[in-house]
Parts: sequence; structure tokens; C-alpha cells
Amino acid sequence: MITHFNGNGHGGCHDIETGDIYWITGFKKDGNNRHKLGRGKIQIQDRAIEEYESITGIKIHNDKNFEIVTVKPTSKEWFNGILNKKI
Repeated sequence: MITHFNGNGHGGCHDIETGDIYWITGFKKDGNNRHKLGRGKIQIQDRAIEEYESITGIKIHNDKNFEIVTVKPTSKEWFNGILNKKI
């Protein structure tokens, strides 16, 4: 489960289970999908590929710069339980 640091739908985020930090953003029409300090593969959700390719014209299925990921659905109750757990 990922939570946003600044609440505006993009930017620095973290996984509340693992502590991993991510940069999440919308796609750019010019194909410049990397944060200026980013490295590694660009992850794209499998549900977003068709729309991404139709808008940008960039085909990503065989592009070594991309990693296709599946995002698991999250239960609001589970998420609230994790965030509101008494310590």
C-alpha cells in the first residue's frame, strides 16, 4: 500500500508495509517519464498501457526502460487499520 506524502496525487510516496520510497507521477506526452534524479526502470501499471501508448505514441511492451506491473486492489478497512494501529 502506497501513501502520498503531499496528497496531490503525485510526488514522493512510500509503501507503508515495506517502507520503500517511490516517485509517482502521471505520464508525459513527450515520453520523458523520469524524474530528474530517477534511475532504474519506469514502472507502468498494466491497466494504463493501452491509454499511455495511444496518447504518447510510444510502444512500451518491448521497451527495456519500462517494467509492467500489476497493482493489487486495497481494502479501505485494512488500510485504515494499518494507519490507525495503536503503538
